[in-house]
Amino acid sequence: MAFLFTMKVKENKKNLKHSIVPILIVIMLLLFFFIFSAASKPVSQTELEIISSPVDRNINKEASAPNEKELEYSKWPGLGMGLFSTSTPSIFDNYVDTLLANGFTELRIDIPNYQDTTWLTQSKASVIRAVSRGAKVVWGVSSYNTTNPNYTITAENWPAFRQAILDNAKWAQDNGVYEFQLGNEEDMHIWRHPVSITRTNNVATAAFAEDHGFTAGNPVIIWGGNPEDFNAYSATPVMITVTGPKTFTYSSVGSDGQVSNPGETYIGNMPEATIEANIRALATEVQAIFTRGNISYTTSDSYFMEKWHALGRGDIDLLAWNVYSNQESWQNDITNMLNWWGPDHSYITEFNLNYRSLNDYSIDEAVQAEALTSMIGYIKTSGITRANYFCYPGDQFGAIKGNGTYRELWNNAILR
Repeated sequence: MAFLFTMKVKENKKNLKHSIVPILIVIMLLLFFFIFSAASKPVSQTELEIISSPVDRNINKEASAPNEKELEYSKWPGLGMGLFSTSTPSIFDNYVDTLLANGFTELRIDIPNYQDTTWLTQSKASVIRAVSRGAKVVWGVSSYNTTNPNYTITAENWPAFRQAILDNAKWAQDNGVYEFQLGNEEDMHIWRHPVSITRTNNVATAAFAEDHGFTAGNPVIIWGGNPEDFNAYSATPVMITVTGPKTFTYSSVGSDGQVSNPGETYIGNMPEATIEANIRALATEVQAIFTRGNISYTTSDSYFMEKWHALGRGDIDLLAWNVYSNQESWQNDITNMLNWWGPDHSYITEFNLNYRSLNDYSIDEAVQAEALTSMIGYIKTSGITRANYFCYPGDQFGAIKGNGTYRELWNNAILR
């Protein structure tokens, strides 16, 4: 409007017109400069926290995803996420959509029990949907006996587990899985706990709540019992007499009595060295089936890592580890893992602050967030290139809790 007005002034004010025009041009240029600067300004941490701050929401609602500019100034690109499938597909799909929108492209899903057909079917359907959305899915099957003692790996049921791994490797190959896992901490899934061990006249009777599955032809290892003379260690396993589906007897020299701690007594007939050798050999078979990506196996703590270091990874592409900061010298274990296998043949399949729950670390969410920030910082500067947080949903460990609200660590550690 000022420029048009100056065009209408009298001739004797021509000099005034010529002085106003340059001023207006300068003002317009400055205006454009400030607009451009504001549009291109990076999102600060404070702004990011405001934008992506969690609010109470129904668990069925999809979380808001930060935009591309927010991601640029936040998450460590090596960070993946573990999550579990749900019986309601829409809930799981919203989880996946939220994680992908936040830059989590690598998702480790379930690793379900091969005997649990309901969970296995649900998991496979979830994997297919996650792959179709663009996720890089890490998946395989396990025999996780912590949730069900019937899933304990024994000499008798190992052939069934072996075949399940081969069959599911073929399924993973055909359905877009990014990385196939030979199992998860199977070294720990070879022991049962009796409900009692009683000795009379140098014969001990072990009783179980579930069918033990042991047969007379396979020697049994017993450890952890008190008194110790009830035990039969791996160097001197005992032959058993099966007296029923839930009981067996074995020779045990000592005073009449019973084990005082049956819940802390471990009984099995597949030694650790055997399960590890079996998994290592199985990798060679799976290599001929699953060719679209890496084959991995996940173990737990320094004890098992050292055993795998002595054995060697064989045809396992990636030897992985589940790490929790309440494990003794976990930082040193990361150093050993890198020294033994290097970043190209090892990574962290799951990590968190405490293997029991986040609240077992601290009930203060600010303390949780600060500790997790420190842990992620240590992992990413150690040389590890991939690590999956355990896990996205859940009251025990989840970034998002069962009521649909996010923990403070979501913004202040994971997306930081």
